[in-house]
Amino acid sequence: MSSQLSVVSQQFRKRHASSYRTLCISTFATSALVTACALVWKSAQLQDGATAGNTIQRIETNAYYSGSQMLTGIMLLFSLLTALLLIVSATGFVVEEQRKKYALLYLNGATATQIRIILLRSLGAYGSASSVIGCLAGCALCFPLAALLVSAGGAAPSFTVIVHPSAAIGSLAIMICTLAIGILYASKRITNVSPLETIREVVTEKTGTHTRRMVVATIPAVGGMAIGFAPTQIQPEARVFCEILLFIIASAIAAPGIFPAIVRGITAAFTSSAPVVVASRRSVRNASRTASIALPVTILMLVVCPFLTLMDTATAESVSTQMSAIPSSIVARGDSAYEPALSTYLQHESTISSSTVFTTQGFAVDDDDTTLYSIAFTDRRSLTANACGMTTLEGDLADLGENKVAAVGNGKRLGDTITIRGIDNTAHTATIVAIVDDIPGLSPSYLALKGSLHSQGKAQPLMAYINATHSRNVVDTWNATHADNTIQLYTKQGFIDYFIEYRNKGRSGTLLLIGGAALLAVLFLVQAADTAAREHLEQDRMLKTICATPQGIVGISALEGVIDVIAAAILSTVVYAVIWCSLIVISSSDMSFRPPISAKAFIVLTLVCLLTTGIVCGARTRKELG
Repeated sequence: MSSQLSVVSQQFRKRHASSYRTLCISTFATSALVTACALVWKSAQLQDGATAGNTIQRIETNAYYSGSQMLTGIMLLFSLLTALLLIVSATGFVVEEQRKKYALLYLNGATATQIRIILLRSLGAYGSASSVIGCLAGCALCFPLAALLVSAGGAAPSFTVIVHPSAAIGSLAIMICTLAIGILYASKRITNVSPLETIREVVTEKTGTHTRRMVVATIPAVGGMAIGFAPTQIQPEARVFCEILLFIIASAIAAPGIFPAIVRGITAAFTSSAPVVVASRRSVRNASRTASIALPVTILMLVVCPFLTLMDTATAESVSTQMSAIPSSIVARGDSAYEPALSTYLQHESTISSSTVFTTQGFAVDDDDTTLYSIAFTDRRSLTANACGMTTLEGDLADLGENKVAAVGNGKRLGDTITIRGIDNTAHTATIVAIVDDIPGLSPSYLALKGSLHSQGKAQPLMAYINATHSRNVVDTWNATHADNTIQLYTKQGFIDYFIEYRNKGRSGTLLLIGGAALLAVLFLVQAADTAAREHLEQDRMLKTICATPQGIVGISALEGVIDVIAAAILSTVVYAVIWCSLIVISSSDMSFRPPISAKAFIVLTLVCLLTTGIVCGARTRKELG
């Protein structure tokens, strides 16, 4: 019996070589990507390339590597999700293409177990070999991926990736398990129905299946709502990621039931158009095919748009709460080493009425080995001028002096002591003698007089608040006469514009994540559209026999894919609206704050998906019809 099953498996592979080729390419590509992400993630976890240093350097290194680990971890999760969807789609097409042949075996006495064994042998051998080759390719791909992370600011400059055997072998094991899951899931199209129903052109799911799917899908959907709206201490980025992931899982579970329903709704008004009627009926009848096209579109929308909105929200919130609260008409920012030149200019410029200059340094604090605390240094003249609008909440700033600091709204109490360590790694103890409100635009952790702590921290940017009668003239004069200086003067609005541009430049790591996820989703969409077009080849040939023109059949195929994309865009709009509302809760306690809407990105992505699906479906149908 074993030899007979092997012969059958070999015959199926020879007769459907192109379908097996698609499966092998999908398995190879996803295995390479998963392995590369896993290796980079493992190196970030083990801090490969990190060098020993003082406490400040260790904190900065830990922060860098923690960020890299989170970023590559998200990439790894999305890669695994995409691998599962791609492999399930590819194996499903191979099984669908050979469905009638398996049905004949079924009719001739083959058991469901024997059918599964044939599938595992015919698909598993090629798929496993592709996984092994893909994992080897991933071991090479991890090096340029790590270099890309470093260049994009998503990893420390010293970050070095090492090929850890445990990560590579683990990736291979996961991909082989994913392949087995895809094969067994695809075999349900044959083994879960009667042999006669298997021969039918379209296999319908059992009664109640869609209802059960919808019920199960409510579990991750409710979980996403809870993470998005319930109070929690989770970081905003992690909350949004978990919320998106749960909504994607819910969409994947409910896809065969929800997308055909949306298709019925959007095509109800076009009953007089024959192409639309044919395309919509084909979409509704084959729910799994509709879901295979609509799901990657949904993933693309729900990855790109919410993350862009999150980044824009962080910038907009900072502008509305921090930047707009700056009381001075002029703001200076730059290298603290040039502070004497700026102070001299401020003292001799007659149009300047008041100014407060802060030089900031980063210190480690003994009770927290994960955060670098910023201490703003100034002199008593600047404190008296108070151009930054600082408010004393407790204590008296006049008590500032040697080893005495003011806490900036961070929950500390008068009389508390802090032990700081600078670049010399020597411990210095300071006492809190005052508590002040936040300084808009600067937000340090502590405030101290120059030279009062007898310790040198890591240099951070200078910040100055200046009031003048002719702000524009003061800014232009300084910037013109100090063009080679690293301190720049801005009007308040000019500083806000600079801040927005500065935040946008810092997005490179997140944009790398978004771009990678978007590329995976588009590749998944291309494969799904190509597979869907090949699956309805028999229906297309039947249309041709009843005098339908080849151009008309190609148009129907493209239209079917376009309708599926529109259905996905509608569902994505609803889910995105929910995520957008949750961002109000996540990003701000002020419920009047409204996050920006990534409408332009949403429209562009929808058009890209519409064109991609229409072109791929049309081209494949034209090729198959000859």
